[in-house]
Amino acid sequence: MELPFLSYTAASLFLYALVAGHVFGRVGRDTTHSSGALGDGLGTVLTMISFLVFGAFIIGPHPEFFNVRTIVYAVLSLTLVRMIPVAISMVGAHQRLPTIAYLGWFGPRGLASIIFAGVLLEESGLDVSGTIVAVVMTTVLLSVFLHGSTAPWGAQRYAAWSNASAGSNATADD
Repeated sequence: MELPFLSYTAASLFLYALVAGHVFGRVGRDTTHSSGALGDGLGTVLTMISFLVFGAFIIGPHPEFFNVRTIVYAVLSLTLVRMIPVAISMVGAHQRLPTIAYLGWFGPRGLASIIFAGVLLEESGLDVSGTIVAVVMTTVLLSVFLHGSTAPWGAQRYAAWSNASAGSNATADD
């Protein structure tokens, strides 16, 4: 009972913050640029709390989740299994490779997976639900580590590329 409740609560708080940010963005268009800092900070704090709960109540008590098989699949899931569909979905958008790679690496991530794994664990009755949950949890944990540790570097590199690309397009159009 606790796992679905905690997962639902954490995800709900995150979604409420997201919706509130969108509403504030629409209503408060005249506000100064610094007003976004509060929303960004709140979103970051709520995400951190969600992953703290995830680590303390799900990963901590289950070290058996981590074995060679689940780690290999988690790595594949964070790279090929995730990045190829993102690249395919971007075909008609006419984006360049750095944008597609950035979206593939930093795109949709973890909280929904935690909720789905919790529901699966509580409701499915599948013989392999433990394996599925172990893979999901290992993937999310690896995602938190890898995406969190590469986010500042990746965002700076992408911003530099984007600014340089915009500058070269502006001079080409003149």
